[in-house]
Amino acid sequence: MATPVLVVDDDENIGKVFQMGLRCEGVDVVYFSNARDALIWVNRSTPSLAIVDVVMPEIDGVQFCQILRSRRETEALPIILISGIDGAELKKLASLVGAVNCVTKPFAPAEVFRLVHSYLGAND
Repeated sequence: MATPVLVVDDDENIGKVFQMGLRCEGVDVVYFSNARDALIWVNRSTPSLAIVDVVMPEIDGVQFCQILRSRRETEALPIILISGIDGAELKKLASLVGAVNCVTKPFAPAEVFRLVHSYLGAND
């Protein structure tokens, strides 16, 4: 069984978009509305890809990605950052945390789903 895509975003509507949309395309998704709970899950499982919001309470997306990068099991995990912050700033943050790509909110779900499939296909 393929490992799931991890989605971490404090906006539950975005979580639902990823859950419903990617599942309709045959991709298993695990969603968390906060990074703390996602880290607990990551301590037991390793996702195939992570989609992470930058601006979240408690542990933000940058901190979350730095934690993922510090673990042997997830140091090379493909990460897509999503955020409503300025495109240039988002690209800078993505580079800082070693994300493979970044998407500015609002986004077209189909475009993000294509990105997800391109990275999952590269890992097969």
